[in-house]
Amino acid sequence: METGKNKGGLAGVLALVFFIGVLPFLWQTNPLNDAEDHRSWHLPTVRAIAGHFPQLDLENDPKAAMTPGYHYLLAGLMVCGANETLLRGVHVALSLGLILVLGWRLSRVLSIQEVVFWLGPLIFSPYFLKASAWIVTDNPGLLGMTCTMLFLVSPLKKEHLVGLTLGITLSFWFRQTYLWLLVPMAYALWERGVTGRRWGSLFKMAGVGALPVLSAAWVFWEWQGLVPPVWREINQSLTLNSSIHALALAACIMGPGLWVFAKEGWLKFSPWWVASMLGGFCLAWSGPTTWSMEEGRWGGVLWNLTTMLPAWYERSLVFLFLVPVGAVVLTIWAEVLLRVAGVRGRIWCLSLACLILSWVSSKLAYQRYFEPPLFIFMILGFYWTMRQRGDRTMGSRVAWVMGLLMVVQILGLGWFWLRRMSGA
Repeated sequence: METGKNKGGLAGVLALVFFIGVLPFLWQTNPLNDAEDHRSWHLPTVRAIAGHFPQLDLENDPKAAMTPGYHYLLAGLMVCGANETLLRGVHVALSLGLILVLGWRLSRVLSIQEVVFWLGPLIFSPYFLKASAWIVTDNPGLLGMTCTMLFLVSPLKKEHLVGLTLGITLSFWFRQTYLWLLVPMAYALWERGVTGRRWGSLFKMAGVGALPVLSAAWVFWEWQGLVPPVWREINQSLTLNSSIHALALAACIMGPGLWVFAKEGWLKFSPWWVASMLGGFCLAWSGPTTWSMEEGRWGGVLWNLTTMLPAWYERSLVFLFLVPVGAVVLTIWAEVLLRVAGVRGRIWCLSLACLILSWVSSKLAYQRYFEPPLFIFMILGFYWTMRQRGDRTMGSRVAWVMGLLMVVQILGLGWFWLRRMSGA
């Protein structure tokens, strides 16, 4: 198998595939959730900051519920003369940058064709594409998270530690929920430190974590929390809606990947499968899982399905089935990564756990928040497993699975555009 040594050719192919998916959304005139967020919250925040740039008024500038770091960068461009169209162009390029970063890393072990299949489900995710076409903070946050995850498993050189600091800090300023990246950072630096010289690891943790922690402290001081006060009642609430939805989506997104593990001979029954299934069933019963816009339970295929299938005591059959399955799927992924991928696997498991826990603070359980990061974790899990084992033979098997998921995404996009053109 020829790996993707032609970086220019790979970038061109990925850019072409990406623009095939995103161009229809750039021309879309019907209202979309991301377009409404762009017009109502994010662009007004950019304009507010540009009005007194380079100062940042954390109390009054943010119109959206997110930390305004990305808006600040765009405001700097606006001050330099960029209009809304140019800002959207920059945003599209940044979203493409996420695909290129992943493609560049995957090309170390995969051919160009395999890279395209591996990334296809993410590229053709309607939630990723909509967030690419309109100025929202979803994709910038994902780019920061992905770069940080890659730095976590890179050699502990000074430039990588600087990149780790910038990755965590920018991720936080793009979307404050990414503060969880401090946890796997601390673990990675401690675990990968020299045995008997742990004090050096502690100093590295302090150095890498200082800037993001100070940033979080400043935001917390200004907002008396990590969400702007005006959004606190609307957005913030300790609820299991998001965890329930994330586990159900994991069953659909990461479940097919178990076929690869089976072919590699890595599936070994464990009592944890039964325990996780029972835990998932209890979680699915822990609260209402029927469609409710007021409670944030809407915005995605699974929530739409709940309106078509039966429910008992507001517990939908959709989630009563998929949440236990998703819990087992994630348990198997964790077992395989822990057993096969070494320290990379432990970082992967800890990071995914932190990501899912970070969603508990919001009652808005939209699919757009969960689908792209789950695909990214799926890609990184497969990639780190291959890197740890030094075996590239599983690349084609993963390509088959991801290719199937890509076809499902493309069919979903086709259905979406048919409904749009028919006025539905």
